[in-house]
Amino acid sequence: MDLDFWIMEINWNETMEQYLRLIINYIKHTIMKTLQNILIIVLSLNLTVRSQSPLEKKVEKGAFVKYEINDNSSNNNKWNNLFGEKEEIKDKSLPVIISSDFIEKVLEKKEEKLYADLPFFENELINIELTKKEIDLSDFKLIVREELGPIEKKYNPGFIVYEISGQDLGGIMIFSKSGLSGVINKSDNIYEISKIDEKRSLEINQDLYIISDISNNLHSSKFTCGVDNLSLMQTDHVHDHHNIQRTSSALSCMNVAIEIDYFTSQTFDSIDESIDWALSILAGVSEIYEEELNLKITSDYAYVWNTVDPYNNYIEESSEMLYAIKDKWNTEEDLLDVDRHIVHLFTKRQNTGTGGIAFVNGAGSQSYGFGYSSNLTSNMDYFEVPEPFYHWNLLCTAHEIGHNLGSMHTQWCGWPGGPINNCVDLEESTPGECDTFVNNPTPEVGTIMSYCHTWSQNEGGGVIMKFDPLVQEVMLSKASSLNLPICDDSNIEVIFGCLDEEACNYNSQATQNDDTCFYSEIYYNCDGHCILDTDQDGVCDELDNCPDNWNADQVDYNSNGIGDRCEYLLPLEEMENIDLLTAYPNPTTGIINITYNSEQAKDFSLELYNILGDRIACGYPDLYGREVTASIDLSDRPRGVYTIVVKTKDNIISKPIILK
Repeated sequence: MDLDFWIMEINWNETMEQYLRLIINYIKHTIMKTLQNILIIVLSLNLTVRSQSPLEKKVEKGAFVKYEINDNSSNNNKWNNLFGEKEEIKDKSLPVIISSDFIEKVLEKKEEKLYADLPFFENELINIELTKKEIDLSDFKLIVREELGPIEKKYNPGFIVYEISGQDLGGIMIFSKSGLSGVINKSDNIYEISKIDEKRSLEINQDLYIISDISNNLHSSKFTCGVDNLSLMQTDHVHDHHNIQRTSSALSCMNVAIEIDYFTSQTFDSIDESIDWALSILAGVSEIYEEELNLKITSDYAYVWNTVDPYNNYIEESSEMLYAIKDKWNTEEDLLDVDRHIVHLFTKRQNTGTGGIAFVNGAGSQSYGFGYSSNLTSNMDYFEVPEPFYHWNLLCTAHEIGHNLGSMHTQWCGWPGGPINNCVDLEESTPGECDTFVNNPTPEVGTIMSYCHTWSQNEGGGVIMKFDPLVQEVMLSKASSLNLPICDDSNIEVIFGCLDEEACNYNSQATQNDDTCFYSEIYYNCDGHCILDTDQDGVCDELDNCPDNWNADQVDYNSNGIGDRCEYLLPLEEMENIDLLTAYPNPTTGIINITYNSEQAKDFSLELYNILGDRIACGYPDLYGREVTASIDLSDRPRGVYTIVVKTKDNIISKPIILK
C-alpha cells in the first residue's frame, strides 16, 4: 500500500480530525514496513547482535557464510576456472565468505571468547568456541638488518591467536591484517581454512576462503627434509626409559629465535607483517607440541633481513646454506649473545634444494641449534589450483624442530625394533644399519617425522599432526636435558625441586627442576642399605667375598679373594692372628675405633685404603696393648667399603670396614 492509495481514500468533506487520523495511520504503517524490511535484511545476512549476560553466549552469526554458487551465474564459471580440470579437488573444497569487517572487529576488540557458527561439509553447521591464546610479546626484540648494519626497531603485533573448541573439535585460528588462517581438528580429521589468493578471488569475492579436508587431500606433497644429507652430530638413540614422562607437570617453554631472509621479507607489506606470519606458524606448531609433549614453543627475538642476505648465493645447496646460518650466528657480534634454545629461519624460497633442514639433537647448543623451513607461503599464489598451505607450513616447521630435539625420520633403521614405517626408502646413519630390513616403500598414514605425506590420500598416504610414541620418547628425553623453564602462568604455582624419579630426593609436587637431585651409591639404596645382601652382614653381595655366609669383617687372611668364612678350614697359626686387629663399630656411620691386640709390637704403621685401592690416610700411632685404641673419623668420606692395614716389622694384617 503506497501514498497514492491513502490519498484516494481521503474524503475531503470529512473533518480535519479524520484527515489527521489517516496521516497518522500512514506514518505508522510506513515505520512498521521499514522496520520489517530491516529485519528481513538482517535475517538474510544471518547476523544478530545481542547483549551478553554471564550465562549467555554472543554468537557471531554471519561471520562465516557458505558461498552459494548458482549454476547459472557467471561466478560459477569463475569458481570452476580456479580449479581447471582438477574437479576432484574442487569437490573437496568448501567455499566460505569470511567478512573482512568481522576480522577487523576481532583484531580491534581482542575479546577473550568468541562464538560462531561455521558452515561445513554435507551442509553441516558446526558451533565453534574460540578462546584467545595469550602470547607474551612484551619483551620481544626486533632487529632489522639494513644495508648499513643491524637496527633495533619496535615490533607492533598485528595478529591474534584463538584456540578452537567444541564437540569433537580442536585446532587454532589466526586473525591478522592479511586475513584468517586456521587448522580444525574434527573427529580425528584435519581441515584447513585458507584465503584464496586475491589475484584469483578478486573477480568472485575478495573475502573468499576455502575449507579443505587435509586428511582427504588428493595431492601428494613433495616436501622432503635435507637432514639425511648432513654429517650429523652424533646422538645416542638408546634412551633412558624413566625419562619418557613429560618435561614436568607444568608447561615448559622452548625459546626459538626467528630469522627471516630478504627474499621472504620483501613479499610482505611491512616487516611487522612478516613477523606476524612467522609467529603465527610457531603458534600453530606450539599447539601441536603442547598437546603431544607438554612443551610450548615461544619466541622473543627476530632478525629480519631488509637487505640482501648471505644465504641468497646458496642455490640447491641445502646443507651449505644451513652451515652458513650456523656460521653467521656464531660470528656476528650482535647475534652471539641472543638467548635462545634454537634458531629457525623462515623462507619462501623454493630453490634451497630442500623443504627444510636441521641439525639433529642440536637444541640447546650454540654451535648446532639451527634449522630452517623453506617453500613456505602466506597465500595460494604458489599453487596451480587452490590448495591448503598453512597446514604445510606447520608440518615443515614442526618436522625440523623435531630434528633439533633429537628425532630421526621414522624410516630410520636405528629405531628400537627397526623402521617405524617405510613410506619412502629406508635410511641408515651407519653403514649396514638397514641390512636386516626389507626396503619396500609403501603408502600409509604416518606422523610428523615421517615422509608418508609424499603419498596422496587416494594412494593410502598422508600424515596426522602427531608424533609417534618412539619419537616422543626421544624428544622428551632431549627436552628434559635442557632444563627448560616453566612458562609464565598465573594459574601455575612454581615449586622447585628434583624432577628425576630415579633420584633419592625426587619431588612429585615439583614443577621446575632446581638441580638438587642426588643419587645413591652403586649397590646401595637411598637409605645406605645394600640392595642385595643375601647373608645380611651389611656387605653388599657385589662386594662380599663370601656372600652366602655372614662375615661382616670380610676376613681373607690368605688374600685369595675368597672370604675365610667360605673356606672354613684355617691353619692354627692363622686362627691365632684373626683377632689381632679389631675395628669397631663395623659397619660404622663415621667413627671407627682400632686396636692392634699384641703386647709384643710397639712400632707399626696404620693405613686406610678405599675400595679403589687408593691410600687415603696413614700414620704411626702409639697403639700398644689390648686396652689402648686409636680412632679415625670417616664421616666426611663417601659411603662404601674401606680397608685398614696394620704393618709391623714381622707382620701385615688388614681388615675391611663398612661406612654406611
